[in-house]
Amino acid sequence: MNESDQSQNVQQRVVALEESVMHLEHMLKQLNEVVCTIQDRIDRQNEAINHLTEVTRRISQREPEQRSLEDDRPPHY
Repeated sequence: MNESDQSQNVQQRVVALEESVMHLEHMLKQLNEVVCTIQDRIDRQNEAINHLTEVTRRISQREPEQRSLEDDRPPHY
């Protein structure tokens, strides 16, 4: 193999490596977008859970309502 062939081989390998790096960078950007979207969803779900937990806590702290037997009567009576 002469020097020209070696130089061409090295150049081809460099081009292949650059293409691989560009592909990986593109995939990394896409993956980052997916991760950010998932994190946003998790944050919103955590906010909803915290809100529901607070509502549940408030409801459980209320005093039970005094109900009469009239309230428990079926509607057809």
